[in-house]
Amino acid sequence: MSKKSYKHATLFSLLIAGLFMQLSVVTAHAGPTYAPEKIAAVMVGDRVVDIALGLGVIPQAMVIRGSQWEKGAQLKLATDILGCPLYATKKKPKAVAAYMKKYGLKKIIVEKSPQFCLHKKKVNPVNIVGLVADVPGVQVEYVDFSQGVASAIKQIALILDKEQLGIDLVQKYEKGMESIKVANLGKRVLVLKGLNMASGKYFVQVEAPGGYSDHYILSKLGCENIGAKIFSKKMKVSKGFATKRKFTDLDQANPDVIVITGDADAVQRAIAKALKDKPSLAEVPAIKNGAVICLPMYVDSSVLEYPKIFRQWKNALSM
Repeated sequence: MSKKSYKHATLFSLLIAGLFMQLSVVTAHAGPTYAPEKIAAVMVGDRVVDIALGLGVIPQAMVIRGSQWEKGAQLKLATDILGCPLYATKKKPKAVAAYMKKYGLKKIIVEKSPQFCLHKKKVNPVNIVGLVADVPGVQVEYVDFSQGVASAIKQIALILDKEQLGIDLVQKYEKGMESIKVANLGKRVLVLKGLNMASGKYFVQVEAPGGYSDHYILSKLGCENIGAKIFSKKMKVSKGFATKRKFTDLDQANPDVIVITGDADAVQRAIAKALKDKPSLAEVPAIKNGAVICLPMYVDSSVLEYPKIFRQWKNALSM
């Protein structure tokens, strides 16, 4: 083997080893865990559902961004997901009312936010209210997020009769938010989201600048999202991401860090193929320095987990 080939093979091995280290989980002895209490209600809005779960409650059905929020895959095992707010208010406007009538549900808890989604600015969970007006005995409860998450926790705790748990959760949340410290790390970051389909095919999406990672994390850490540098004219951005098949142009972006979200295997395979097709990519700083890191995606749904997720990104990008 030539020195160049050996160098490439060594760098590739380090890359893969680093990725697996990021994915490894350390197990430890733990106490019992309990399933959330299910209530006869429909919840509309990711943030309402997230806080309710923090209070140990889950609704019989919910309207959330299930495909965008990574927790959606877990939630569908425990409750019925009636689509996202866009689907439930525009595409199938009778679906929620029909579900409530079928199961005799009267309560609906609705998120009221100044801006529900960065990528679908006209989508508003409150629009569901007029569509369930003919449900017999319907009771609508609003949760106003305009005064922040702590206020919303108190509102939901009152609705669910979990006031003391709400006080404890507010304290925990505020303590976590106090730990968030901005920084100026100056890193050029490429965010790649992996998708593995049931058919065995895999796809990789590049997060576009101006999305959730920028708004909630990268901008606060003085880092630049350089995803657009490897966009082609044929690539279309949808919900903040653009699907890309080949990554032999990684050197055009020349990232200091590559952040992997979603299914890591899909991204690993895409990078491995790009390295095979173009060995010189081993000199890209993120690959050369082993700065290819698996991190949780934040889309402002898991609001209670935001402080933890922010710290994870900060620690990773500080290396």
